[in-house]
Amino acid sequence: MVPFREDRPAVRELLPWVPTLLAICALIALLIVTATRFSSSPEAAPPPPAPTFLPVPPLGLTPGTEAPVPILTTTTPNPPSPARSRPRTTAATDAPATNPPRSPTPPDVTGRYRVVDSFPDGFIGEVLVRNTSGRDRDWRVELRFPDDGGDLVTSWVESAPQATLSRAGDRFVWSSGVPVAARGSVALRFQFSGTRDRPASCTVNRTACTGTQ
Repeated sequence: MVPFREDRPAVRELLPWVPTLLAICALIALLIVTATRFSSSPEAAPPPPAPTFLPVPPLGLTPGTEAPVPILTTTTPNPPSPARSRPRTTAATDAPATNPPRSPTPPDVTGRYRVVDSFPDGFIGEVLVRNTSGRDRDWRVELRFPDDGGDLVTSWVESAPQATLSRAGDRFVWSSGVPVAARGSVALRFQFSGTRDRPASCTVNRTACTGTQ
């Protein structure tokens, strides 16, 4: 019995470590179980066999009779229509078409002024009236001289009926007694006392005379 008494103190010293040893053992066992579970992969189950289908004969046919071969008809689609070209539209920046300006129609009755003769105390002037139209036309001559242009002495129409004379201030107006013939001319002459032989204005049927400058 002496050896049993000698070992009792050693057993008492080991008793506090028993729970720790048990916990370590349990932890080791848990790690082993977890490692074993994740290391082994489940085997893949084999796929089920494909179902077998037996050919079903068409309706109305008895076994052993061949089915008619269908005739396939193909339709040709309509070819696409060519794209139509759109009409060209005029941009906002294009200039609009405008008619060219028409030249003014020349007057049918015109006049030309000239000095026929001059002398120290006066002069004789003339307005040649021309008619370029195809029918006879009346004419009206208007003359205006400067204030110091002198007085009208006399006037007449060469080789034609005389015109009617009227005066308003420094303006002299002669109206035709008879129309001037188609494509013809007539000369109106006048004599003034003075040296200013160029009129301030000269018109025939309200058209300015030539030769006044």
